[in-house]
Amino acid sequence: PVKKWAAAAALAASFHYLLLSGGAVATVRSFLMLAVMLGAVMLDRQALTLRNLAIAAIIILVLTPHEIMGPSFQMSFAATAALISAYGWVSQRRENARTPQRTSGLWPMVRNIAMAAALTPVVAGLATAIFSAWHFHRLAPMGLPANLAAMPVISFVIMPFAMIGTAAMPFGLEEWPLKIMGYGVDTMLWIARWCASISPPDTTGALAPAAFILLALALLILTLCQSRIRLIALALAAAAAVFAFGAKKPDVLISEDARLVAIATGDGVLAVNRERPNAFTTQVWRNATAANIV
Repeated sequence: PVKKWAAAAALAASFHYLLLSGGAVATVRSFLMLAVMLGAVMLDRQALTLRNLAIAAIIILVLTPHEIMGPSFQMSFAATAALISAYGWVSQRRENARTPQRTSGLWPMVRNIAMAAALTPVVAGLATAIFSAWHFHRLAPMGLPANLAAMPVISFVIMPFAMIGTAAMPFGLEEWPLKIMGYGVDTMLWIARWCASISPPDTTGALAPAAFILLALALLILTLCQSRIRLIALALAAAAAVFAFGAKKPDVLISEDARLVAIATGDGVLAVNRERPNAFTTQVWRNATAANIV
């Protein structure tokens, strides 16, 4: 079957990209998740399931167990698990409907694409918001409209002309496809800048550990349970709201590599031990403590 040949070709192309990328942890994780999905296609198994996601997680944790504490691992698997669960729920609702919906024709196709374009960023955004607030102390209130505005540009301009340009490179004909792709990238960046300029404040401050644990449990119940047990997640989320922002501000902050240290001086200022501290780390600390860096 041609679908299996296509999956095998996609797997080979993905592995080639993994080699070109240098094998960063995030890229390895993405490749393993994709390899499990494509392998399921070649073995006549369902491609997107929580079991396959669990297999990818196990492989990653065997190779790099420390990744379980990192935002990259937590956010990517939370988003994927939430999407699989959400689309599984939608499919189940359709199967249980008394009057089967029409699945062929232009309108059902447009309707399904529009629903997926709206549902995907909402579900993924809500699932990752917990970990964004925990690790980076900020949310993305304009994330949904920005994604909805940028998705058509990515889907119909950037990605198609990127593929055309890549295929045309051996013949020296890549200039115009890549120029069109560049216009699409510029448009996407303009959308991002415009949405950022009108965004309300996105800093949450430090999230209390109790609130983070309760929200993570609520997400697990929503994604793993298939019955009305899911309603427990609402109670956990409500309880998390009570503890959400009662975290005590730390007196000392230490970066992951222990090269940067900050001490709270008590007057809304963090004193750091380096003249040129890492900008990303200090920004995260500002978000957590609402303090200035000196």
